[in-house]
Amino acid sequence: MNDKMSQEALKYLGLLEQSVIPAGKMQPKSILYHWPEPKTLSNGAIQSPYIVYSKEMANIWQWLRERGYVQPFDYVEWMREFFADTPITEMNWINTADKEVLSKVLFCINRYERFHDGLCASLLNNGYFLKIYHRILVLEGIL
Repeated sequence: MNDKMSQEALKYLGLLEQSVIPAGKMQPKSILYHWPEPKTLSNGAIQSPYIVYSKEMANIWQWLRERGYVQPFDYVEWMREFFADTPITEMNWINTADKEVLSKVLFCINRYERFHDGLCASLLNNGYFLKIYHRILVLEGIL
């Protein structure tokens, strides 16, 4: 990996580190996403907007895709089997995860965001996305 790619990867690492919110702390404004204000419609109903991810977050996803992560596959059965005994949030699996597993997990996160608005933001805040990214940097020889 060339120096430019390594610098880019470490820049993204810094952004992900800044997104982690320590337990019990208020959520600060994130540089990787924001929730627009709800709108009150003319009939009085409140319309909740979708989360908006920043250009930086799009760049992180693009960086991962360019390195062969976030590859589409038939994920439903795989998720059922892979996380049957251990929930993804326990993160015990991360230290031994190879590129294939990480790619599948990232694809699932990306896919599930479509149906669970804010999932990725939640994983950014609690540090799970950071742990996955850190493992990728180790596998890529950057850390």
